[in-house]
Amino acid sequence: MNIKVAVSGACSFTGLWIARALKDKGYAVLAHISEQPDECVGLKGIRLKLLHDIANVTFGIKAEDGSMLTWIRENKPDIWIHHHHWMPNFRSPDYDLDKALEIGVKPIPALVSELANNACKGIVYTGTYFEPNEGGKSEHDEVTPYSNSKALVWKGLKAEAEQKHLPVSKCVLPDPVGPFENEDRVIPLLIKKSLNGEQFALMSPRAIGDRVSVFHVAETYCSLVDGLLDGRAQIVRPSGWVGPLDEWIKLVLEELVERQLGIKPCSVIKNESPKKPDALMNSKSEKLNINWPSVWKQYAEWLRQTHYLV
Repeated sequence: MNIKVAVSGACSFTGLWIARALKDKGYAVLAHISEQPDECVGLKGIRLKLLHDIANVTFGIKAEDGSMLTWIRENKPDIWIHHHHWMPNFRSPDYDLDKALEIGVKPIPALVSELANNACKGIVYTGTYFEPNEGGKSEHDEVTPYSNSKALVWKGLKAEAEQKHLPVSKCVLPDPVGPFENEDRVIPLLIKKSLNGEQFALMSPRAIGDRVSVFHVAETYCSLVDGLLDGRAQIVRPSGWVGPLDEWIKLVLEELVERQLGIKPCSVIKNESPKKPDALMNSKSEKLNINWPSVWKQYAEWLRQTHYLV
């Protein structure tokens, strides 16, 4: 198979595993990232090392400066996975919406035109259940700057792709979990607290979330790529473990931290927030058949293999 699949934002947590699954499927993976090699340190450096083993990596490719258009002309990908987005402080009201629009929205017309002109067969866009009308949210719920930016990218990308008769699919991600996820996320924090014998403070124990294995997320992207090559555009909403945060933390501590990593679990202090807990779950989602014991085993194996966290 000599089908070229481009992955933007490939050095992100989910980007790495998407690229890996595509490679395992037999696709030629072309990964490009906005950073230079010396900027990829720490966790991102680990991801980059793993990415080099499975993909052709190009550095310094940005949507906002025209280098992404040049890259498309030179590489002519068969499928484009639109996985980059401005993410710093995405949960904060101080999220930089102007930067997100500069990177995500303004380049769309030229980007889609360049893809169409270079024989691209389809686009896969990474959405999120933080978007309006996703994740149990209605049009009356508060729209954050981040969720607004994601919705605007999807709207623009879909409209431009339709004009160019280019099929576009979308994967609406819930909360992906797996090896090398960002260090401010729940599981890496639980591992660190357990290693250091510290307590974990839990502010919203009854907040409902949907956690899905990143391995299964990556398989979903492979299916979307397969579909686009057959001319089929789809919107998918994968779903995994749905439930309250305190029960999820209990599961992680027992099954991953203690059983797989052999670390004494940290203690958890619950501090109930006075506000109503979030309930992020997508009623339109498709439940995946996830073997969680296998996920925890793979998670632990990857950490040991790279000597990361353990």
